[in-house]
Amino acid sequence: MKGPLPEAFLDRIRGRIHYASFSGGVDSTALLLLLEQAGIPFTAVHFTHGIRDRETGIRELAFCRRFCEERSIPFFHADLDVPAHRRKNEGWEEAARRCRLDAWHDIIPSGQLAISDVITAHHGDDVRENLLLRLFRGGNASSLAGLRADCVVEGIRFLRPLLGFSKEDLKEILAQARVTDWNEDATNAEDDAARNFLRNRILPLIGERLPFAPGGILASAAVLEQDASFLEETAVQIAAERDLFDADAWRAMHPAIRIRVLRLWLSHLAGSNVIPDRRTVERFDRLLNMPFTRRMRKMPVAGHRLYITLSGKRIGFSRESEE
Repeated sequence: MKGPLPEAFLDRIRGRIHYASFSGGVDSTALLLLLEQAGIPFTAVHFTHGIRDRETGIRELAFCRRFCEERSIPFFHADLDVPAHRRKNEGWEEAARRCRLDAWHDIIPSGQLAISDVITAHHGDDVRENLLLRLFRGGNASSLAGLRADCVVEGIRFLRPLLGFSKEDLKEILAQARVTDWNEDATNAEDDAARNFLRNRILPLIGERLPFAPGGILASAAVLEQDASFLEETAVQIAAERDLFDADAWRAMHPAIRIRVLRLWLSHLAGSNVIPDRRTVERFDRLLNMPFTRRMRKMPVAGHRLYITLSGKRIGFSRESEE
């Protein structure tokens, strides 16, 4: 059986406040057991997204509450109602992720953000799925290395201590603890969604035909994270040094830096995490390369109520509500 939580993770979280995201599935149930075994005090947080039928949500909530009560684990439930808050042209996964992030800001007292961690149950199999999906969608190094052991998003620190574990490792942990019941998402067995098709059909075939591939994908994720971290740190330095309202400053940036500075700038202006998609980046590049004119041009930021504007040599932005 896979050993306990990594020492580096345990050292990283000492003296801090901990919240564990708990869906009640195999992964997060194993996470709670490992945190409990390590003697780490934490609050389990369960989200009801409102995407699937109401009966399923009630059943999953009941399991999570009972599991925590039996082990005297502090428990908190948040009802997100993702369908009601989903934006136009926003995917379900993206909407759910945004709603969860908003909820974490409500759950964690603002005065405790700097000393709090959100611990999630993402594991090695998730890293493989995530990397390949984003590769197929044209992601850069930052996108391909999106699942990191330690990252901060909108001031909230997320930790993923299970990236060195496989799904089978987590099932074995439950078996050793004699846990035989957990929430099972029936849609995981369906191949309609791209992620499920990759998980159920493609990755098993790759592992069978190319036995070196599973480890190789994880190794690639690790070196891509190093590359991405360097580019992101460089982007932070450049964003602090340059006049980002000067179009020439943007034109002088290397494309790999420009896309990362664009994300930093838009996130700062919007007051929330903005990840510009490929269409937005391509439109921005075209905007920068347009012939000089003092007439204002503007382009939308896909998925957000923002516009980037260009007037003469000055870059600006506006919100949809300002139109």
